Amino acid sequence: MSEHIPGQGVALGRHGESITCMGCRIVVAAENQREHYHSDWHRVNLKRRVAGLGPISSGEFEVRVKELEEKSKQEASKKEKRERKGYFCEYCSKRFSSEKALEQHERSKRHIDQVRAANGAASEDEEMEGEETHDVVEERLEQAEMIPLTNCLFCNHISDDVEANAKHMAKLHGCFIPYVESLLSIESLLTYLGEKVSKEP
Repeated sequence: MSEHIPGQGVALGRHGESITCMGCRIVVAAENQREHYHSDWHRVNLKRRVAGLGPISSGEFEVRVKELEEKSKQEASKKEKRERKGYFCEYCSKRFSSEKALEQHERSKRHIDQVRAANGAASEDEEMEGEETHDVVEERLEQAEMIPLTNCLFCNHISDDVEANAKHMAKLHGCFIPYVESLLSIESLLTYLGEKVSKEP
């Protein structure tokens, strides 16, 4: 005999004094039914079932919980360590008032350069290579041809006029121009977009 318990989203099979939880695929003693349905493991399996995933075993659930606890302990330890240091950047010898300020500093170019210099990762070859790459990009940008106003920015289609080109791009490519009535000229907008597309490295 099988029954559906409202609010639990699982069918139960009765085996004498035990009940089968179809969400977790286990047999639960009738007296432990309430405890099982209120457990985090059962809730996780219900969410997995809704997402179309299979259930996880109790052991696997415990392992995942321990991993999450360990990860949160490590993060708390890092945060505590930083707070004791007073948000100090060792590479740049700077002190910050908050963790966010330190994190923002760590993403800055100056900090990254300091870290590279301290680790000996920055070499003259890399600097020369960076300069050469910059020169090549600049040269390509100068040589780039402008896209004519009647040419589509997305494909090779060429329209008869600017209006037809704008309609083509809207219809085939979804290039919707909002507030078109407040544009001074559609030509200037397409010129700007053409520059951006043609000069993209």
